[in-house]
Amino acid sequence: MRTGFFTLLAFFAFLSTASLAQSSDAQRLKTLAEEFISRVKENANESCCRSVKTTGEVIAEELEGYTALTLPQIKMMSGEDEYFDIGIVSINAKRTENPQAWALSIAVPKTMNSYGANNLEKYKLDIENQNIAGIYDERINMFSKLNAALSGIKLHSAHIADSATINELKIIHDIEANEQELWSGESHIQSSAVKLLSSAGSASVGGANIKTQIKDWSPQSPEPNSLQKALLSAARAQIEFNLNDVSINTEQDQKLLSLQNAQVSLKTENLNTDKASFTLSSKLNGLSSEQDGSELSALLPEAISLNIALEDIPHTALPDVLNENSDPQNVVMYMQLQSILASTQATLAITDTEIKHPQYNITLNGELKADSAAVFGVSGNVTLRFQGLEHVLSKAQVMASDQTDPNASQYRGTAAFLEKLKTLGKVESNENGFIHVYALSVEKSGNVLLNDLPALLLLQPLFMPGLMMSPAPSAE
Repeated sequence: MRTGFFTLLAFFAFLSTASLAQSSDAQRLKTLAEEFISRVKENANESCCRSVKTTGEVIAEELEGYTALTLPQIKMMSGEDEYFDIGIVSINAKRTENPQAWALSIAVPKTMNSYGANNLEKYKLDIENQNIAGIYDERINMFSKLNAALSGIKLHSAHIADSATINELKIIHDIEANEQELWSGESHIQSSAVKLLSSAGSASVGGANIKTQIKDWSPQSPEPNSLQKALLSAARAQIEFNLNDVSINTEQDQKLLSLQNAQVSLKTENLNTDKASFTLSSKLNGLSSEQDGSELSALLPEAISLNIALEDIPHTALPDVLNENSDPQNVVMYMQLQSILASTQATLAITDTEIKHPQYNITLNGELKADSAAVFGVSGNVTLRFQGLEHVLSKAQVMASDQTDPNASQYRGTAAFLEKLKTLGKVESNENGFIHVYALSVEKSGNVLLNDLPALLLLQPLFMPGLMMSPAPSAE
């Protein structure tokens, strides 16, 4: 059923990448629609499915003040005999004050069906209410504005008890050009009350949002454009994912996992230069589980945050090196990458990365920089601080000793790892207890140190116990 969840969004993606051009009559709009369908077919494998098939022709009828378009029946093929039948889409179109822009009102079928072998229905997608309108701009070959509101969405299987419902889905897209024909703006996809039901359990999401922002995007016309292309080529871009009130439940409605909110953000700048930057950040809050009150559930962190930044990346030069050297074991490729990254002193920074729990806390911070003068081509420092390691170790030992737990052997391995890790840490303390500190330093000279001691010998028993050297025989 997973394919069907995204079918509707994939169709709107088709609309946003269609190629339209200039004219003002029904015949021209018919041609534009045919070009759109042709482009959908050409790009189907990249966008949604194995192929797209149509039955019938585009019908364009000139009416008072607008043109009515009826597209042919559209089928998204996922196999020889498997397909999702969108049906027939209707569009009302008219020119705006801008001669290169069209105002479109779109209606999709209220019911769409998926079929398998022998033309048997697999599942059905129902849309109770819809309102879809936008402005298509020929200068960028995509929508400059789109406002879609759908409600009462239900995807249900024809033969089993699986189903998915979305109370409301909104798509809002709005970008504009400045005097230099550089485009900027935002897009939002918002959904509410998402529910998934199956024989194995259920899941629900109170709200799910995707927000994208682009700044100073220069479209490559007359090539077909899309929001994805804009995000990958704009001077600045950002995409954010947000989830709220997530719950995953067993068949007996016991909460396996619940999450108050989650956020993931990716920001890019200067992608068309040799000083590009990428910033990835994420936050999870309110993690909890009601699974039998187990020791493992008690160790579940309440919050997780991650912040990673890549600065001064020679983005325009990297693709050529990677395309020319597809073998991951190619030594020449690594030497070329090292040289290119060092030329701009590319930097990896980890800040405010943290795992929070009432009984323990783990933080990770540091910076590594590509350096042509360094033996390993990189130098820098990374520090991990683990407060409450003893608490986690004691819990792991308790779980490892439970002979009735089928995962006890895995917990024994975890406990053994934590015991070795404990011996390697430099111990500090504060009002909350002991902190085990692991300060890793990569020096230009080639020395790799952990808490100012040679790291390889220290870490070998932790990560490569099989390679531990036997003690030298005593002299007699």
